[in-house]
Amino acid sequence: AITVWQELLSSLRARGAPSWSPPPERLVAAVRSLPGWDTCDVRVTSSDGLEVLTTGRPGRPRLFVSEAALRALSDEELDAVIAHEHA
Repeated sequence: AITVWQELLSSLRARGAPSWSPPPERLVAAVRSLPGWDTCDVRVTSSDGLEVLTTGRPGRPRLFVSEAALRALSDEELDAVIAHEHA
């Protein structure tokens, strides 16, 4: 978890304050269908980089997905990435 925060914080500092967009309903539904993620906080960042990462703690997970990742990945690819982050 510390490594993820180090990566996330350095990325956010480089760009300034983060900008969030509402996540697509399909993304929220896919994420919250996974075991233990029924209350996962899903956030879409305005990043131009392909970024998908998780933070939080058991019972309070948070998933960050960049707008670039939503544009570049097919639904099947995004599902695979989410499954990887969930593992």
